Amino acid sequence: MDDSVREGFICPICHRELDSLAGLQGHFETAHSNEDKDGLKAVKGLFGRAKRRLLGDILPSGNGAAAVASQETSRLRSSSEASGIDPVLWEPQEFGVARDHFQQFKRLREDNVKRTIIETNKKVIRLEKLHDGVMKNRVEFKSDSKKRKNFEQSVVTWMADSMALSCPFCKGGFNVRRRKHHCRLCGQIICKDCSEYISLPFAESLT
Repeated sequence: MDDSVREGFICPICHRELDSLAGLQGHFETAHSNEDKDGLKAVKGLFGRAKRRLLGDILPSGNGAAAVASQETSRLRSSSEASGIDPVLWEPQEFGVARDHFQQFKRLREDNVKRTIIETNKKVIRLEKLHDGVMKNRVEFKSDSKKRKNFEQSVVTWMADSMALSCPFCKGGFNVRRRKHHCRLCGQIICKDCSEYISLPFAESLT
């Protein structure tokens, strides 16, 4: 006799392994309907108690309970067929301790919104300064790129070239083919492909 411990859906009479609890019930009804009526009755009673307990925890009382029970039974049956797990095996779970995090979430959201508004306003002000300065000294900047660069750096501090090894957006490393470009609004270094260029008329419409 095999003394090893076996787990799963095993028939206690013929020791046949079944795929699910529903399969075990069907096996009892077809293969052992005349052999052990007490055993079959006990298995059916187990199924009935488990299903009643499961449905009793989720169904409302009063009118409409029967209709909801029918719908829930159909849903449980379909989920059992799809997953291969009989829902009657699920242990009922009680709610644990509940804690309201709304105020904490609201505070964090407000801080994030304020920070975003401040940073956006800074960029709009810088954009206005850049636009006005370029339009005022357009001819001079066109002939002297160094003066234009000095003006742009006076609006926002540029990141040092040595601090940027790769583009923060595409993560591509800088080299001869992927050159460094400073953003005129934030001063960060990005590559040409990730740079967003805007025209002077469009910049004027934003300020």
